[in-house]
Amino acid sequence: MWKVEFRALLLVASFLLTACNADREAPELAAKKPNFLIVVADDQSWVHTSFAGYPALDTPAFDRIANNGVYFTHAYASAPTCTASRTALLSGRHFWQTGPGATLWGSYAQELPSVQMILREHGYHVGYTGKGWGPGKNLIESPYPWGDPFNAIQLQAPSGMSNIDYSANFAAFLANKPKEQAFGFLFTPFEPHRPYGSDDNPTTQIDWHAIEVPDFLPNTPVVKKDIANYLEEIEWFDQHLENMLQQLEQSGELENTLVIVTSDNGMPFPRAKSNNYEYGVHMPLAVMWKNRVKGGREVSDFINLADVAPTVLQAAGIPVPAEMTGASFLQALHSDKNGRIDATRSFTVTGFERHVLLSRPAGVNYPVCALHTDDCVFQTKVAT
Repeated sequence: MWKVEFRALLLVASFLLTACNADREAPELAAKKPNFLIVVADDQSWVHTSFAGYPALDTPAFDRIANNGVYFTHAYASAPTCTASRTALLSGRHFWQTGPGATLWGSYAQELPSVQMILREHGYHVGYTGKGWGPGKNLIESPYPWGDPFNAIQLQAPSGMSNIDYSANFAAFLANKPKEQAFGFLFTPFEPHRPYGSDDNPTTQIDWHAIEVPDFLPNTPVVKKDIANYLEEIEWFDQHLENMLQQLEQSGELENTLVIVTSDNGMPFPRAKSNNYEYGVHMPLAVMWKNRVKGGREVSDFINLADVAPTVLQAAGIPVPAEMTGASFLQALHSDKNGRIDATRSFTVTGFERHVLLSRPAGVNYPVCALHTDDCVFQTKVAT
């Protein structure tokens, strides 16, 4: 696989911290505001990580976070469509409570709360690289509800992938931050969204013969090659995430950074993305907070991505606004148990009003909803 150029470390060299011994570091970290690195892939179903046992795929960064943190087996997007899901994640409100943010190419309403802006109001340095929120109409010129953009540094990416050097832009964000200021950063890659490399000149280095095809898709070479391109894009952004983790580790900030890795909706294939079925809304979710959370655990509480914002705010010690209807899952993070931590988290709800405005003549909507319980969850890990 490719080696993502790691020139980003040069940008952060000026603020690398001198390492302290472990006995002294823990109380110092405990007194600091936590940092937040929130990673939201663009169209990745829950089963597609090597941690979940999926063959022909290597996601060492995700696996590192899951192995050293908490892996949530029952995590769901509020909606199986990008704009609605990202609006719910940022605002802490379920998709049906976000007004024009509930439809693809909608808008982020001025009155909606934003976890990034609340962090900024409480002294955090906030920004993002990649897609951010959307696609949609940006009605809020400045500051963006998702933070300041860091997309200027480019590289030559493989065919079909974004040329944004995500990890180098994260380094630029850190270099732009006052030394003692805590941060909230969104890493929102454009991968593994379509389009992919062409069939005539495939970019994939993944063995497509080893790929497992979901039962609802034809098990043919054409489909396997298409899935291979999708998997390769997951590996691409995972390499950038690994570089980001290394930057935080070398700067002494990783221990005090709450890292959340998930996706906005499922794989861009029939019966997945833009469909309210399991492959459309069941998301990967791994959370690591090395100096505060016991790692190596798998939790089966039902988590909705609308729960991310209140969790971040509670972890930061910031009051959660009443208009955020998502519920913090910090309790599950601070537990030392596996399985079901909170008995009330035995279900979640997903749905959407329409994928895009003109999906039906005259923009007529077609509301869909689903109740997810233990009885109807697909297997959460691939059998090995």
